[in-house]
Amino acid sequence: MRLTDFSFLFCGVLLNALAQLGLKAATRVTGPLIATDAGVWQRALNLLAVPSLWYALCAYGLCLIVSLVCLCLRAGCQRKTRPSSNSSINT
Repeated sequence: MRLTDFSFLFCGVLLNALAQLGLKAATRVTGPLIATDAGVWQRALNLLAVPSLWYALCAYGLCLIVSLVCLCLRAGCQRKTRPSSNSSINT
């Protein structure tokens, strides 16, 4: 594993952890969303006004982008090391 691969993976894990903490902070403000509670919709609407929810969602979005970059980097490394399958086909 190269240092760039490890740094991208570590950044993704860190963003995911920060997003989890952001969601926890957001629900601490509004209270838990319990499906059997009659005020669940009101709590959900109140949750939309909490900035830490939006920070957490942005962190999840960045984590997704970082994960895709990691996959592309790893696929690029594997593509360089694989032998070409077209050269062995006889027509």
